[in-house]
Amino acid sequence: MSWNKTRNELLAGARDTTAQDALASRMKRFGFDPWGHSGKAMAHTLTALPHDLLVAQKLDDLERVTLRAMSLTDRPRPKLIALRSPLGRNLYILVWLPSDDASTGIRKQIQTMLMDATGGSLLG
Repeated sequence: MSWNKTRNELLAGARDTTAQDALASRMKRFGFDPWGHSGKAMAHTLTALPHDLLVAQKLDDLERVTLRAMSLTDRPRPKLIALRSPLGRNLYILVWLPSDDASTGIRKQIQTMLMDATGGSLLG
């Protein structure tokens, strides 16, 4: 299968084929044209996600995160997704905020609320 140059350029930062495999399977599933807006948005989203999510999540969860991120590109609004790791040891929480709403104070408030709600602690 031959992909366009733009897709290859977007994936050039990936050090392994995890993002490429996920991208190829999702593009095929949804019928996205790699040259089209949706195909490029999906490629950008998958390459921008943390590597831990690409290798640790089930494809259904990865698909949910990818489609959510793609929808927020065109219409920014606050959103949250929580994903449990396959072994159930970690909880990944992704929070999207419009750039106008993002600040260190807001980030710390969200962090505190999530840690209180889950009884968890911050790693790293």
